[in-house]
Amino acid sequence: MSEQVTRRNPEMERYVTIQPVVMEGFPDAHNVYLTATNQRFHIGGFGCETKEDAEWMRDMLCIALAKIVADFSTPQESASD
Repeated sequence: MSEQVTRRNPEMERYVTIQPVVMEGFPDAHNVYLTATNQRFHIGGFGCETKEDAEWMRDMLCIALAKIVADFSTPQESASD
């Protein structure tokens, strides 16, 4: 695993999965998926060329998900305040 990979929000990894995919010319290609209950969404238009790239994408998505959860959990000021 690369030193570039960050694990700042590993608790979000239960929602983000990585699976190998067949891509011509890229023997280590992987796809990244966002999974919530019975819904699964492919992230990105194409597979990542390497597992390392997919891990980086997973980690960045985990950071973004954690930010969304934190923002949603914080009371928002209304426009009339």
